[in-house]
Parts: sequence; C-alpha cells; structure tokens
Amino acid sequence: MLSIYLLLLAQANPTVVRLAVNGVPEGPLPAIEVTLPSGQKTAVQTPGEFSASLPGSYRVSGEPFRVAGQLVDMVYEAAPQQQVVKAGTSVTLQLSYRVRPGSGLLWAATARIEDEDDFSKGTLRALTEENLLAGGFTAPARQLIAGPRLGGGIAGPDGSFYFVDGWNASAWMRATPAALATAGGKVAPVAGAPAHAYAISPQGDIWTLHDGVVRRLAKGSMRPGVADVELTLEELPAGNLLFNAAGDLLLYASEQVARIAAAKLNGKRTLTQADAAAFVTFSSGTLGHGAVDEAGNLWVPDENSQVIAISGAQLTGTAAIEPRRFEVPLSASALTVDNAGGVWVLIRYTGELFHLPAGGAAFSRKGQFGHGFDEHTHLTLNPPPVWSPLGKAAAFPKRLEP
Repeated sequence: MLSIYLLLLAQANPTVVRLAVNGVPEGPLPAIEVTLPSGQKTAVQTPGEFSASLPGSYRVSGEPFRVAGQLVDMVYEAAPQQQVVKAGTSVTLQLSYRVRPGSGLLWAATARIEDEDDFSKGTLRALTEENLLAGGFTAPARQLIAGPRLGGGIAGPDGSFYFVDGWNASAWMRATPAALATAGGKVAPVAGAPAHAYAISPQGDIWTLHDGVVRRLAKGSMRPGVADVELTLEELPAGNLLFNAAGDLLLYASEQVARIAAAKLNGKRTLTQADAAAFVTFSSGTLGHGAVDEAGNLWVPDENSQVIAISGAQLTGTAAIEPRRFEVPLSASALTVDNAGGVWVLIRYTGELFHLPAGGAAFSRKGQFGHGFDEHTHLTLNPPPVWSPLGKAAAFPKRLEP
C-alpha cells in the first residue's frame, strides 16, 4: 500500500528540474554541462529546453569564454554549482556568469610607487579599453599595491599574472584573478627557475631566459616550476625572447634577432648561429620587451627614441626587407599589440603611453600611466588577442562562434 501511495504522490507532485544561465551577453551561449544524479554528464546547447525529473544531486558547469572588444577582449566565467533536488519539488538550476576580474584591461607592473626610491611596494596598474580609446588619461584607471619590485608580467589562461622580482631573478610571484579584483590584492610567491626574460609559447608553456640559457618550465603547467628543456646559447642574442604563431622562438638583443624553429626547442643542449633558421642584424640601442603582430612582424621598443618593426618575411627568410623605424620619446621600454593591430609603447622615464594605429605612419601620445616604471616593465593585454601566439595557447578561453 505504501508503494502505491508514494507512486500516486509522485504523480501528483512530479519532480521538475530546469536550467537557467545568467550574465551571458547577447549572442552565442557557452558550452554547458549538467551532471545528473546518476553520474551521467549531459551537454546542453539550449538551457531553456533542458528538463529532468529525477531527484538527487545535480552539478552544472560552463566553460569560460571571451567577448570581442575593439582593443582587448573581456573574459566571462562561472563557478560550477551543485544542488540537491528533493522529490516532488520544482527547481531551476542557476549558472551565473560574470566578467573575470582583471580581464578587458591593459596592465603594467612597476618596481615602486611613483618615482620614489622605496622598492618594497611594487604596483600593478591597469587601463580600460574606454581609457585607451578616449585618450587624455593622466593616471591608471586601477592600481593595486601588489608586492615588492614587480618586474615584467605575463597573463596566464586562468587570468593570473606571473612576475619575477626586478632585483631577484629567482623570485617568481603570482597574482590570481581574485587578487586583481581589489586594490588590496596581494601576490603570492611560486617556485620557478631564474629569469630576466620570460614568455608563454602557443603550446601553453612558460619559457625563461637567464644568463644565456633558455628553459622550458614544467611542460603544459602554465606555472613556473622545474625546467624540462635547457638550451645554452652561443653567439645568439640573449636579451629577450618571444614566440611567433608557429611556435618558433625569437631571441633578440641590441642589433640582433634570431629565429629558432620549434623543432629545435627540446632536450638539453647548446644552440649556435648555425641552428638559427634566420639571423637578422640591424642598428639599435637597448631593446625592451616587444610583441609579434598578426602578420608575424616583430615590434621592439628601443631606448634610443624609436620603435623598430622587423618584417615577418625577413624573419622567415622569404624576403630581405629593411626594418621600419618610428620615432618616439627617449626610454621606450615596453610594447604590445592590441586586437585591431595597433601598437602601444610605454615611455618609462615619463610614464607616457603612445599609440600607432594599424597601418599608421607615426605614434601619437594618448595619455600618462603614472610613474615608477623601469626597464623590466611589460605592457600586458589580458587576455592577449586571439590571433597572437599567446592567445592561441589551447588553455586560453576562446570566443564563441555563432
């Protein structure tokens, strides 16, 4: 009799489970996955059409994704939700997306606050896309007192930033998205190999350069760790490193740039000029942190009042093209390329930011980013453009296709 009563009760009060996804901008929806009480995982294309009738524990999760911006994208993410549904109840599972803290911004790290000599308080500074498009800014839109002597700065696929202490090449630090969300955010130390320069490859690996040795750190981890590749450089430029979209390594220093094919980036051995697929010489002063544009051209800031663009065709050996040169103020030290192909360069002595639109003939001043910068500073778009070597890393969120 009891079983018949429960059956009749279930028929009178059925269990109804629905799904709602909130906070997603108008357009395509991200991939949503619902784990049913049975443990079965169900991919949901249209949340409004999802329906289930079993009581028990449900888990709903969704992939992070990026929304296109004119200069820099925004990343949206949602924390997975777990909910127990009781028999005879009607429940709507909720998955709420929000903008990932720290995304949609141009970031720079400083070794100190303003220009004082207190190197115990490095800062992280950011400008919004609105700031960059409007120009005329006189200070960062956001500033975090984040830790000592922050040098460089690269963005990982989870939205974290990785830094090396400007005076201690072995002192790696990490700022999570949660830290980037508040002015009181702090960086935390993480293990890593010594580095005066570092970059992330399209394969998602952190590579470092220090004392003439290139290292790959803990393959696939996206975090500093133990090196599993060590390449000693002989007669090759050892000032800085970047990757192109093919995964080739670009090594550069004053008056030289070399391209090492991806196939040679393995093991523990010595690389010489004979290993370079291309070796380009040009006149320059001290070069800062540069970037590769969508066409494969290498852009580098020169402290001697110029930005130099080295043709991708020259780097692949398909054509001999003289580098292009663009005048900027003295002490250009960091550079990046935005979604639209525009080039941004930081003048470290003054904190001024200059911009060259894609195809433009000259840089123009856009605003002032504060003070306290030094030669270790990077300009970092978070997230990097989808076409960039770093943006192509598999772990980075992708744009949603219609």
